[in-house]
Amino acid sequence: MRRILATTAFAALIAAPGLAQYDADAGVEGEAEAESAAEIDTEGMSGEAAAGITAEELIDAEVYDATGTNFTNVSDLVVNDDNMVTHVLVDVGGVLGVGARTVAVAMSEVEIDADADGEVSVHASMTQEQIAEMPEYQG
Repeated sequence: MRRILATTAFAALIAAPGLAQYDADAGVEGEAEAESAAEIDTEGMSGEAAAGITAEELIDAEVYDATGTNFTNVSDLVVNDDNMVTHVLVDVGGVLGVGARTVAVAMSEVEIDADADGEVSVHASMTQEQIAEMPEYQG
């Protein structure tokens, strides 16, 4: 039993630096740091918790169009050189993600809301059709 534990511990020690190297080379750490450091402009926000929203809470938030229809979720954020979120990225078209494409909706075109439970939602000033007609994000 002691030999199995020692072998397992040794294998974990050998593998850990390789995994850490892979994450650093892939930019995972850098992206996470940039994401957590990004500031979200709270000007268009409403609700009690909106002022304290994080990028992590905004990603995967439900997106509603101008008619109030939920049609997608926030897939990612675009951050400028000043670490300010400028656009929310949403996937449109396709069925169950197949054939979907990503478009960038400017923060000036959305209102972010957080309810008392902290559930974040994004409300676009455009219809689902107008958003679907936007050019594909090439970032």
